[in-house]
Amino acid sequence: MIYSHHIWSPVKRKYILEWARALRLGGMSKLGYPGCILVEGDERDCAEFVNLVTRLRWKYIAVRGEEQIPVPPGKSLEDMRALPLSFTEYGWDDMDKVAARCREAGLEELFLTCMKIYGGKKSKEKKARTKSTDEKKEKKKR
Repeated sequence: MIYSHHIWSPVKRKYILEWARALRLGGMSKLGYPGCILVEGDERDCAEFVNLVTRLRWKYIAVRGEEQIPVPPGKSLEDMRALPLSFTEYGWDDMDKVAARCREAGLEELFLTCMKIYGGKKSKEKKARTKSTDEKKEKKKR
């Protein structure tokens, strides 16, 4: 998932859509401030997309999250997709829609990492387990 200070330029938006389609990447972008781009597909194609996008002139751009999932034998990339093989552009005030779409696709942690919101569902579960373990250790000391 790519984070950008903003996505405004019609030229950049055009390139993002064209490159995603040409590389057979599914995903989405959120326009305005902050901007974010999420792509899904073959790892080499995703890397090429990131290379192309980051070469454009940006005030700030960074890859803030990645997830590689191996395709098991007998399955195809198409079987494993969390998102459809299409690219959706969300508007300036649609961060909630991007978050909801990521949540529906099982990509909420990736989205939260991109937004530098730490302590999502998995982190809370881990903290609860750690707290429980710490409480047990404390009881043993007594």
